[in-house]
Amino acid sequence: MNVLRKVLYRIYRFSCGLWNHQYYSYPNISPKVKFSAAYPGIVIIVSPEKCSIGEGTVINADSVIHCQGGVKIGSFVHIGHGLCVYSSNHNYASERAIPYDDTDILKPVEIGDCVWIGANVSIVPGVKIAEGVLVSMGSVITCDVPAGAIVRGNPAKIIGYRKMDTYMRLKMEKKFN
Repeated sequence: MNVLRKVLYRIYRFSCGLWNHQYYSYPNISPKVKFSAAYPGIVIIVSPEKCSIGEGTVINADSVIHCQGGVKIGSFVHIGHGLCVYSSNHNYASERAIPYDDTDILKPVEIGDCVWIGANVSIVPGVKIAEGVLVSMGSVITCDVPAGAIVRGNPAKIIGYRKMDTYMRLKMEKKFN
């Protein structure tokens, strides 16, 4: 049974690698992005042609990024398991149909450089997360987040700030992990 488990795990790991490898064919996704770095799993990017991801970024398994309205993820961003990003929404204010009509409302999402996003975070359309932000696991980001902020909750609220002088020094020295 142990041998079978190891074989199945290797097949799963290989299959996930094949799936995630497809994103490297898009010119706006850096070949230096790591998908499912912590453990095997797939990352789903809907409309990857409308997605931009910088070098050194890590996106862990079970993350889903809907890029219909455009998603830009900076460099050296670390994203935990289970991220959910939407850049479009339905028109619930329709006078033609309920609960919504067939109109898609597109609002781009931007995530700055050196952002750390914990596991199971959700980001709604139109949000801008500035550089150096820390997002606690399970948070729901519903509005823009300023540089260096530490946020948590649903909806996420600022609970503190990084030491930006230290952050800027480390960034200038290119001390990325």
